[in-house]
Amino acid sequence: MKPSSVTIDEVLYHILMEEESGCFTVMELRDRYLKRVDPNGVSLPDLRMYLYDQVRKMINCGWVEHHSERKARGQRFVVLQQPDGISPKLTQPGKGMQVKQTPAEPKQQAVDMSPDISKCEKPKEKKNTAEVLQQMLRETRLDLLTSYGETERYAQMIQDLPELKATLESDLVTSRDNSSRLLGHINALESALQKIGAMG
Repeated sequence: MKPSSVTIDEVLYHILMEEESGCFTVMELRDRYLKRVDPNGVSLPDLRMYLYDQVRKMINCGWVEHHSERKARGQRFVVLQQPDGISPKLTQPGKGMQVKQTPAEPKQQAVDMSPDISKCEKPKEKKNTAEVLQQMLRETRLDLLTSYGETERYAQMIQDLPELKATLESDLVTSRDNSSRLLGHINALESALQKIGAMG
């Protein structure tokens, strides 16, 4: 069951939707975000994690997906069409950050900021099938651990701070659904590896 709305930082939303980023890395997203937002002392690693958490929400509801070329570092993500029944709930930047008050940028710059489509093309080199599946399995297991941790934290916050239940319950449900989906991915990957005799 997917939530009917997803809470998203409004600046990140406008970067991804209005400028039609299409394909991006979190580092690229961070650099563009800093052009619009004053971090107010938030460190670059903390900002990167903040933006990754926002992107993960969009992954959970099917609005963003990992690029087909999976990487341990510099992973690219692809913005999909807005899922049916999902609407964004835009919020101000978190962690005390503030939107910069700057004049509107000329429309011409939007073209300059568009992603390099060539970076989003599928790699031409053909990798060993078992290696690709094993890499996907490792990354999916890491994603599952992250999702479990997120679910545990939401549940703990709701237990410790009952007044947050109405605010966080949909995020808890989304996180649990994501964990179930990732378990299904792991089962499928392990099954594929077993069938080709490459399961270690």
